[in-house]
Amino acid sequence: MKLLLIGGTLTIVTAAATLIGFHRHELGLSAGAGGWRDGQRIFASDGADGEHFGHAVALDGDRILVGAPEAKRSGHCTGAAYLFRREGQELSPVGNLGGPEATPLGGFGDSVALCGHLALVGKPSDDGAADESAGAAYLYQEDGSGQWHRLARLVAHDAAAGDRFGNCVALENGIALIGTRGQRHSGAVYVFREEAAGNWRECGKLTPSLPVADDSFGWPIALGGDLAVVGAHTSRQEGQSQAGAAYVFQRNLSGNWQQLAKLTVPDLGEHDFFGRAIAIQDRAILVSACGYANGQAAAYLFREDRAGTWQAVARLTPRNPVPDRFFGAAVAMNDRVIAIGALHENDASGAVYLFSADGNKVPRQTGRITLPGQPSRQWFGVALALSGDSLLVGADCGGGKTPKSGAAYLFPLTAMNPITAPPHLSPNQD
Repeated sequence: MKLLLIGGTLTIVTAAATLIGFHRHELGLSAGAGGWRDGQRIFASDGADGEHFGHAVALDGDRILVGAPEAKRSGHCTGAAYLFRREGQELSPVGNLGGPEATPLGGFGDSVALCGHLALVGKPSDDGAADESAGAAYLYQEDGSGQWHRLARLVAHDAAAGDRFGNCVALENGIALIGTRGQRHSGAVYVFREEAAGNWRECGKLTPSLPVADDSFGWPIALGGDLAVVGAHTSRQEGQSQAGAAYVFQRNLSGNWQQLAKLTVPDLGEHDFFGRAIAIQDRAILVSACGYANGQAAAYLFREDRAGTWQAVARLTPRNPVPDRFFGAAVAMNDRVIAIGALHENDASGAVYLFSADGNKVPRQTGRITLPGQPSRQWFGVALALSGDSLLVGADCGGGKTPKSGAAYLFPLTAMNPITAPPHLSPNQD
């Protein structure tokens, strides 16, 4: 299949070959993985080892977007972002959004987001007008005929070399959040808003109330309604290096964003990386602490009480904890299930842990997804996305067209109990 970029539109001109490969097979599920059935493997049929297809994933209804930031075209590392559509049980390729923006610098597709007919793709290595790796993000829109057009190139007003703007993106209802970790400062998140049909402009910049250099503020980010949550997983807390933190911002009626809270938990230690991954569902916030160095990995569920204070109401860990599995490298959450990736499990084959509510409305582990045979160094669970009744899992070192080109896996979700926060912090959800 060849793709032509005509006036910003991706047009499929021949169906002689399949751009995206699909393979349906049963994936390994541990005992008690109720609610999950066979998965579909998705890969780029023109992929090659090291392209990291599945490094970033997004899922919204029947649309799927997968980033491959090291994809190579014509011998150059350009990056790619593959779109495809689901119709019932069938998956159809739409195309690769990368056009002129996917330059030989690579990095296009390092982050992705979807919302309805809009797609947002980060390229933190973009040179722009500033200098090397100032970064940019590209916004696309689907028209009534199913064609995708580049709508805008978004950059920071104060872009500088090494900022890596676009390392993380979020998109919802006319609002785009774009993170930058930066080399000059603690990082920031830039807010863009759609002012008129197709016209987007920068309208805000989120920073912590007390910025600290090298805290990784701006990666990751999550957006849900009038709330934004920003991770700073390498920040120092109470003298503990790289203990981490997360910050909650709220948009007021005037459209301005203000910091509401700084989230931490009492038991953080050095290199816990609290804030490494985050998710929002309604006004519930999930924050992971990978505990890479000491093995105390967990994810914490926060709720806002009636006084407006954010409290950790549940601590989620694997049923059988194992040190250094990088549990919490990625998280996703909807109203019925929590998914948490553990990259380093089984010699970095990776796993995804599933949590849903028990009879007492407490989230508990209900399943664990692994690849068949658990091949080493697949990084299954590096990226996660939930939408409706489906879970999308990235494995950016997994087998696609070639053994290490990367893949993504789509799982259907059956009925699970709604997740409702328990009234107090539980020391462990076994």
